[in-house]
Amino acid sequence: MDTATLPDDRVLTITRWFRASPAQVYAAWTDPEALPRWFGPNGYSCEAHAKDLRVGGE
Repeated sequence: MDTATLPDDRVLTITRWFRASPAQVYAAWTDPEALPRWFGPNGYSCEAHAKDLRVGGE
């Protein structure tokens, strides 16, 4: 759903600050072994797959 069409009382914005450099954040989001640690609390599991980060990649 496009948030532009929602009334203001239906939009939730969450902001988090991380003590990490942009390079560390990029590595964490692009490394399939590191990515699952970003999703959910300790004990939560998720699947992460390799990514093709090239322009037009799959």
